[in-house]
Amino acid sequence: MKAMTPGRVALGVLAFGAILAAVVIFALASGPSEVALGDVVSALHGEPVADHVADIVLRVRLPRVLLGVAVGAALAVAGVLFQA
Repeated sequence: MKAMTPGRVALGVLAFGAILAAVVIFALASGPSEVALGDVVSALHGEPVADHVADIVLRVRLPRVLLGVAVGAALAVAGVLFQA
């Protein structure tokens, strides 16, 4: 097994961060009413989109996705602490 150098750790953190960002964007776009990925990115940046798209993305899906990310992170920390 290769040693954990700071560069490898940074690369791993960046890779998992990019994967998390992609999954969050996909989660915001998928659902019963499909929203285009471009509309999701535009709504997150505050650019003008249709009112119903902004409501779906910002008021319904974003809180749920962020809560899911926070709960997943809390479970990961709990698992690390349990094993330590």
